[in-house]
Amino acid sequence: MVTSQDIANVAGVSRATVSAVINNKKIVNIETRKKVLRTIKELNYRPDNIARSLKMKSTRTIGVIIPDISNPIFSYAVKGIENYANHMYPNSQTRNQTCVGQCKKNILCEVNYVIPADYNKCLNS
Repeated sequence: MVTSQDIANVAGVSRATVSAVINNKKIVNIETRKKVLRTIKELNYRPDNIARSLKMKSTRTIGVIIPDISNPIFSYAVKGIENYANHMYPNSQTRNQTCVGQCKKNILCEVNYVIPADYNKCLNS
């Protein structure tokens, strides 16, 4: 996995500069910004949402446990929650990511949904 330090090393800038570019801070010179963005694209960098959550002390994750996903009222409720969250955080990097799983009373499976190893991948078993 490519880190922000890797981007900094290849682009020849500090990690703080990479962070400023990723967070769209206006303090970075336009040429430096272009160089960092080019390096991000070349190395196919993707921010680590878990690391970001630990640093920010906030996950912006909403967990909803419902008894039956086949009942339309629950899917409407979850869709409403998702729409509200997208309205409140329109520029969120995790926008429109929904994970639905049915674990059939397997507690270990349910824990994997509640605490996924990778926020960007949510597998249904």
